[in-house]
Amino acid sequence: MTRADAQRVIRQYFPLDNLVFVLIGKSSEIETLAKKYASTIDRKSIIKPGF
Repeated sequence: MTRADAQRVIRQYFPLDNLVFVLIGKSSEIETLAKKYASTIDRKSIIKPGF
């Protein structure tokens, strides 16, 4: 696989307009780091239904 092949696959399967990262941990400890990379942050409590 060439670098061009890898970039093509990334563009095809991981488009930037739909890219979402999920971070799990104590929000008070990771929020500062997450803000460096994310324009929006949505917090979910693991004790809420549907988590």
